[in-house]
Amino acid sequence: MPTDSPARPVLLAFLGASNLARGYTALSHFLARGLAPHPVECLAAMGPGRGYVASGGLWNITYPPIAQCGLLEAVRERAASGRNVAAFVTDIGNDIMYGVPADEIIGCLDKIFQTFDAVAGQVLVTPIPLDLEKDIGPGTFRRLRALYFPRSQVTLAQATRAVNEINAFIRTCRLARVHPLEGMEAFRGFDKIHYAVLRNAPAWTRVGEEMLHLFQARPRFPRRIGCGRMLHSFGCNAGRLIFMDALRLRQRPGALY
Repeated sequence: MPTDSPARPVLLAFLGASNLARGYTALSHFLARGLAPHPVECLAAMGPGRGYVASGGLWNITYPPIAQCGLLEAVRERAASGRNVAAFVTDIGNDIMYGVPADEIIGCLDKIFQTFDAVAGQVLVTPIPLDLEKDIGPGTFRRLRALYFPRSQVTLAQATRAVNEINAFIRTCRLARVHPLEGMEAFRGFDKIHYAVLRNAPAWTRVGEEMLHLFQARPRFPRRIGCGRMLHSFGCNAGRLIFMDALRLRQRPGALY
């Protein structure tokens, strides 16, 4: 952690879709422990099927695009008070299946990266951990499209080109504060999209450790996310989905966009 202030507040922003929604509670707890005694505030835009450019969701749930949900504006406002800022950007790809052209997705990501760069914020970003040509054949692609994106008409060839273009942009980004996180494909499950249930804990431990490195912070206990903490995170996600997003019996807290 930079030494200009011994307890300088930290602002963490999390942007993603279903994987992030499952791991958010565990990851935010891990980081709060690891960054102590610095006060940590977390903002998040996440949810299954969520897009960065297009509206998306699951069942009767529709989320606004991440780039337009108010999170970036909140980051700019809070960063003005002198917080250390970092972001985790992940689950990029739903927009492809919603038919958004790759150049629009890249433009959106560039806007997000520039927003954090303008407030001296570090960004950890995962390229799309999927090689469609090697990992998924035409038949599997059609089945996954029917399962997760039943209205999509995007072809395997179109999706492949878009993934390659977006990943190339992420990996060649010239902003010094943008850090691609490679290798997350090792934690994927059978559908090649979501982390396998038993691999979530090590996956989010790795993300947490990389986020702490952005602050030059040494990990504190717990040094890893355990299975119990991961199950709790799954439960919190289920509660948000059912009671906040689907049934709307509970109001979403202000930190969730």
